[in-house]
Amino acid sequence: MLSLFSSITLALMLVTFLLKMAFILHYGLRRNNQLIEHSLLFLFSRAEIKNSFYKPVTRYMRASNRITYAFYLLVPVYCIIKFFELAI
Repeated sequence: MLSLFSSITLALMLVTFLLKMAFILHYGLRRNNQLIEHSLLFLFSRAEIKNSFYKPVTRYMRASNRITYAFYLLVPVYCIIKFFELAI
């Protein structure tokens, strides 16, 4: 049962990571190379989002950050499931 949950969590991690990379490539190649550099940092302050350069891509950045935070939450969940899977 735990192996099923760990497989599902690992698949979700892979999907969120690939979705994040797709966001970076799609918007980075269409907008500006600078956006790729900022996207790879994964974190944006509200001041940067309010900056005029970021206004056209504010919606993208919010969605991108949500995907990133979902990935960050899935990593510890996967580690905890693996720990219990190995302990049993």
